[in-house]
Amino acid sequence: GEGTPQDERLAHRARVVSELVQTEIDYKKDMRTLVTVYKEGMQSLPFVTKENLDHIFVNVHEILEFSESFLAALRDAVAPQKHEQLFGNLFLHNALAGNFDLYIIFCENQHISDMT
Repeated sequence: GEGTPQDERLAHRARVVSELVQTEIDYKKDMRTLVTVYKEGMQSLPFVTKENLDHIFVNVHEILEFSESFLAALRDAVAPQKHEQLFGNLFLHNALAGNFDLYIIFCENQHISDMT
């Protein structure tokens, strides 16, 4: 039969949390590919300078490092054995600490890398 409204909310929340974690896993994988395949591959091209690479990949290493630590903290925050899953605090803490500013730096630099 049908579950209670609370059961439905909990099931919806579980789906949202699962999608959030999977999105972070995929993002980390994509960032690792960006570094290991594209950046490292471009380093060997004779016409690509260090300055070009610095503009194109401005802070990808820092973003990747943050992504890895954020994913680990997110997985811990939503661990099924936890009585309460207060993962919203994780976002709030990182926002207040300015940790998401890494993405602003990357995005703001894109117009420079487009010209490179």
